[in-house]
Amino acid sequence: MMHEKDRTIVEISAGIEAQMRRHGVEYLSGAASFQAEVQHHPDVTIRVAVATSHTRLVHARHVLIATGSEVAPPAGDVIRIDERVVVSSTGALNLRQLPRRLVILGAGAIGMELGCVYNSLGTEVFVADYAEKVLGFLDADVSSFLLKHFLAAGFRFRMAHRLVSCEVQAGDRARVSIQDSVSGRVETIEDVDVVLIATGRRADTKGLGLERIGIHPDRTGRIPISASFEASISLLTDGGIDRSQERVRGRRCGPGNHAGS
Repeated sequence: MMHEKDRTIVEISAGIEAQMRRHGVEYLSGAASFQAEVQHHPDVTIRVAVATSHTRLVHARHVLIATGSEVAPPAGDVIRIDERVVVSSTGALNLRQLPRRLVILGAGAIGMELGCVYNSLGTEVFVADYAEKVLGFLDADVSSFLLKHFLAAGFRFRMAHRLVSCEVQAGDRARVSIQDSVSGRVETIEDVDVVLIATGRRADTKGLGLERIGIHPDRTGRIPISASFEASISLLTDGGIDRSQERVRGRRCGPGNHAGS
């Protein structure tokens, strides 16, 4: 299954690159960051490290930031993602061996979707979340209905629980301790093959050098934007780091909003 997934990704990526070449779009593969101030120059300068010892400067009047998001780990320094035993959603899609027992931290869309995948393959799935209901963004009746479906499929849940610790032990097994936020009772789950961190995502804007061009993201990486999704120097942001989804819900984004929520 993973081989087929990898093959499909390669084919789709190659097809997109071919489409860009056909339409005259130049594609640079590398790490990019803003380099120049803009006070006395109409264009923004971006440095792209396209190879180990080679960089290229690109000048542009307008820049679209579409760097997407990254995993937001649980609060506190109690767990570290290694993409081997403790994985993000990316790592969960690259496992080379089917886990016997999977603990998912986070009962949101990503956690439950991947939980369903591995549950259907025969993995024992254990879900813990600080919230009181599964898929809390849904209507209560819908959430309750889906919870019954998950339980019937063999899922195990610990809602209103917080992570206390996660220890990776010898033999690539994890030991996960969670605490009931009401009673304070601590429960430990032993012999865990994989721990999936699905506690949310945050804007992936670090390392872009935004401060060099006068843009200052907030502590979660979100970029202040206008109603037309423009930053203070006429950069544009995409749906991965702005609040464009609010427009879909029928509410227009106003001045003072932030990109990346």
